[in-house]
Amino acid sequence: MKIKIIFTDLTHTGMEINANTFPSGVSLIAAYAKQELGDLIDITIHKFPEELNEVLKQNIPHILAMTSFVWNAKLNYSFAAYIKKINPETVVVFGGPDFPIPPIERKDFLLERPAIDFFVKWDGEHAFLDLVNELMDKKFDLKQFKKDHILLNNLCYLTEGQDYIEGPDSRVEDLMTVPSP
Repeated sequence: MKIKIIFTDLTHTGMEINANTFPSGVSLIAAYAKQELGDLIDITIHKFPEELNEVLKQNIPHILAMTSFVWNAKLNYSFAAYIKKINPETVVVFGGPDFPIPPIERKDFLLERPAIDFFVKWDGEHAFLDLVNELMDKKFDLKQFKKDHILLNNLCYLTEGQDYIEGPDSRVEDLMTVPSP
């Protein structure tokens, strides 16, 4: 079974395309995951909410990985809440700079956004790959993952009992290990 992963870096499209940029951050993470996991995963990347909406009607992913910037955090969260409503087993991962620095504020952030299963702080390439590998080892049993209080670099989450778990900080030291999107 291939693991279906949808990456998003959504932009608002009401009057015009708000952020008409290439989704480089999630593309780097997707490229690294594909390089390391190959045919075990099936990846798509989406920029426009209308397109993502159509894809989610046809294809429920195992993982929905979303950016979190000040300009798209609410838009992305609305899709996260939607996917959790129609399929609570989909693992929702957020990453990006719209995340508090102090750990107590990070916990509050996640408490206020229960549709987010994990938030990746700092660099996401290795953290996302480590998360996917752990989820595969646990057969995507999210409750068991959180019950085990697994610590992974750059990974922040709440357990079922609302304990806050935050892995150590880690940065990509050799950019040559990450393929071009």
